[in-house]
Amino acid sequence: MNSIEQIINIEEIKLNKQETKIDRGNGNMDYIKDKHSRRMLENAWHAINLTETWDFVAEPKFSFIMSNDDRILIIIGKMEELGYYGHSGFSFGWTMRYMQYLAQNGVEKFKEFW
Repeated sequence: MNSIEQIINIEEIKLNKQETKIDRGNGNMDYIKDKHSRRMLENAWHAINLTETWDFVAEPKFSFIMSNDDRILIIIGKMEELGYYGHSGFSFGWTMRYMQYLAQNGVEKFKEFW
């Protein structure tokens, strides 16, 4: 492959990555009827978005609760800064697993739960 073919191939790879960009929505989850669930998930969405940690959340991981990764603390700090202080370990893990699903599959698949 000559250098021009390599450049074209690299550009095609970039285009394919852009085409598969996952739509994570805008953080408005009016389609979730339970107001407590909606509040936790919207808060998490905004915290993840503002801290630019979607790629981290999308990565497979054994546990969000037991993680030693500093990005967890950054997300929690932003959640609290945005006004949500009510997480137990369980509710945080539940929320983050839903956010992980959203990060991996997009908003249309995520809406199927609700």
